Amino acid sequence: MNITSAQFAYIVAFGLAAVVSFATVGWVHDRYDARGTRPFVYTFAVVGTSALVAATHVAAAASRPVTEVATALELALPAAAAVGWLWFAARYTDHWLCDHRPAKAVVAGFLLVAVVVPLTNPLHGLVYPAFELAATPFVHYEPVKGPLHYAITVASYVPFVVGTGLLVRLLYDTRYLSRAILSLLFGAAALAGANALPYLVTVPIDHNPLYMPLGATLAGIGAAAALNYDLFTVTPVARRTVVTAIRDPILTVDKTGRVVDVNPAFVETFTDAEAGEAVVYEPVETVAPVVAGAVTEAVERERAEEGVLEVTDERDDRRYTLSVSPVESGAHLLGHTLVFRDVTEAVRSRRELERQNEQLDEFARTAAHNLRNPLGAVSGFTDVLGSHLEAVEEGRAEYDHTLVSESLAQVTRHAERMDGIVGDFLRVMRDSKTVTSFEPVDVVAAVESARSLLEDDPLRVTVDRPGVVYGDRLRVAILLRSVFQSSLDRVDEGEPVEVRVRVTDDGLELTDDAGSIPPGDCEMLLEHGQTSHYEVTGLGLVVARTLAQVHHWEVEAEPHADGVRVRVTGAETAVEPGADDPDALDHPGPPHPDDPGGRR
Repeated sequence: MNITSAQFAYIVAFGLAAVVSFATVGWVHDRYDARGTRPFVYTFAVVGTSALVAATHVAAAASRPVTEVATALELALPAAAAVGWLWFAARYTDHWLCDHRPAKAVVAGFLLVAVVVPLTNPLHGLVYPAFELAATPFVHYEPVKGPLHYAITVASYVPFVVGTGLLVRLLYDTRYLSRAILSLLFGAAALAGANALPYLVTVPIDHNPLYMPLGATLAGIGAAAALNYDLFTVTPVARRTVVTAIRDPILTVDKTGRVVDVNPAFVETFTDAEAGEAVVYEPVETVAPVVAGAVTEAVERERAEEGVLEVTDERDDRRYTLSVSPVESGAHLLGHTLVFRDVTEAVRSRRELERQNEQLDEFARTAAHNLRNPLGAVSGFTDVLGSHLEAVEEGRAEYDHTLVSESLAQVTRHAERMDGIVGDFLRVMRDSKTVTSFEPVDVVAAVESARSLLEDDPLRVTVDRPGVVYGDRLRVAILLRSVFQSSLDRVDEGEPVEVRVRVTDDGLELTDDAGSIPPGDCEMLLEHGQTSHYEVTGLGLVVARTLAQVHHWEVEAEPHADGVRVRVTGAETAVEPGADDPDALDHPGPPHPDDPGGRR
């Protein structure tokens, strides 16, 4: 068999197409085992086989039996490749066609017809009614196309167009795989476009009605580019409804630390909002420097099986747990997928709970410390009463009404003090939760509310500078009441006390005239509710400090003239116009019998 130079050129071209196709098959088969790899390998294997058939056809172009078989295969194999393309696209995009039995039955029926009908053409002649011998550019048999040839050709376009449509839709929905999918679509277009060659230029043999094998070379190049852009490293399994919709930032990197895929949440959280798809195929250090170090550490921890990592975004002080999963294809490690879960609120809640527990522990210690003295006093006075009554009963002493009355009064007083301490403790337990909703609280109204809780005490409150403070209305009133109670606790029972209140630029200022104390004792008032100079004073400022802390405020106490000044800072306030006028708003308590001049 003599082969002309024209035949040799076609044989080499088709052989090259077969080599490219089968090289692609081998590369994908050995390195990848992800969703879609099997139909991808099948499709390129069919294209490669079609190229070998075309090369054989050209080599034996003068043989009619070879031409009849080759021509039948050149119609059947492209139909099989079109089905493979649809199979790959549906599997890769996780489309419902993969598991839809009626659709699978229709495709299988078409494939059976597309293979059997051309191969049985010698029996019915409906595909190729005749074969005519032609002399140029070399001797060969040229088939006359029958009606079934055109029917199978047109039908073969259907799975190809549907598969291409699935990938185009994925390209629209998944911008982060755009380079890989575009490269693959380029290869598919090259295969399909080769079919147009017989209608645009003169070719010696008309074969492959859907895919000219020469297009396999460009298809292989497109496939190689798609693989380079991680076609199978990140398989978009239900990506539109899962990864893209997930609010947790997700990042996939390859073994070199290059970004392979991200979801919109990652772009919005850690990168420039305008970066878009430009983040893909770039190093993590370039894309998201704020978490680059954490990504590297998390991958190393995953390899060492050390569990999840906690990450802090210093820009907005948000906390994330970073979990890592390897991305593998068979035995090959391709990279890692990292999921950032925002645990900021959980961390804050944990810290808030820890703060509350520490606060309650401290308050319990303070309450226990303050309860010892009244308990000791009650025990002492009851012992005195017991001893006296026992002596009276035994006739060793006469009943002393004054002693009994005074002892009972002391027991009652200290019992009331303990009741107040327990009440303060319960109040702190109830109100120690951090305030999250702030409202404008009128200080004059809050003072009146606090003052009403102490209506039997000789207390006068003057608001020198009215205004509003933003906080929790009830807690602000209790805070003021606690400061007032602390002032009353530092004087003898029944002695009048005056407290002056001012709204400052960042909080409140309360000054009393209950007697000055050393600076060191002011801190004791805040820590323990008592001083080294006075006996039991209750938990007034301890409660006030606790209620300030739940607002994220600070409380300080310092000696001032003939009393103590308590400053609450860190609050948002608003002072009423003209509030610095000398006329103050008085909130007097009941008149005191020792104060005929009107001081209350």
